[in-house]
Amino acid sequence: THMLSRAPTAPVRDWYCDSAHWDQFTPRDGDVIIATAPKVGTTWTQQIVSLLIFQSTKPRPIQQISPWLDCRLRDNLDEIIAEAKALQTTRATVWWGPCETKESVLKDAELYNQAGARLAGEGIKLCYHNHEHEFRAAFNGVYAFDVLAEHTDPSAVFFELDVAWITFGGEDPVKVIQRMASRVPAIHVKDLYGLGERGQFTTVGTGVVKVKESVQAAVAAGIEWAVVEQDKLRNLTAFETITVSYLYLKEAELV
Repeated sequence: THMLSRAPTAPVRDWYCDSAHWDQFTPRDGDVIIATAPKVGTTWTQQIVSLLIFQSTKPRPIQQISPWLDCRLRDNLDEIIAEAKALQTTRATVWWGPCETKESVLKDAELYNQAGARLAGEGIKLCYHNHEHEFRAAFNGVYAFDVLAEHTDPSAVFFELDVAWITFGGEDPVKVIQRMASRVPAIHVKDLYGLGERGQFTTVGTGVVKVKESVQAAVAAGIEWAVVEQDKLRNLTAFETITVSYLYLKEAELV
């Protein structure tokens, strides 16, 4: 479900495995494969389909590239830049930040500003990918997400918005996309069949998320990518899920 800005030039091999047989696969340098979760509830991967880049024998999940933890932005920024250039991608995405206190958010904002400025000088956009907690934590009535946005440089820090997690956090994804329009190069198009508990993922177009309106708002904002994603299978297989999601987007005249 996650896509590169540009396809890598590395060779692609077809190969299937599940978690029980993963250790039997020995990747070659530069291999790119598509991995699918074999069944509902798997702990091996949190996504139905992910692109993985392999260097030596350890897989690294990537959207564009993911700096993983903040420590990589602090201590291994040169490595992140090298990975992005090797993948010919123009975005690096941070996918989690703590929101327990305003101070922790401001600390991350400072780090993202510093790293984002350096990455921008290399032609790479630093993006922050949200979940629900940035909208459930608030300081003096202001979402943690908005604190982060306010205290980061619009020319150096961008946002890869997930419309389902915004919805689960209690906010309207259309409104968030619209107010962040100039800073959103990509969105995650995801759906939920209910909001009563975490993780009620469903095929795009079959749930309660404002999918059509969100994509329309994102297109109007000039996004580069709308990435269909489902963290966990519901009743369909991975490829059925992809097909139904695509057909919904096509029927809604979004693709």
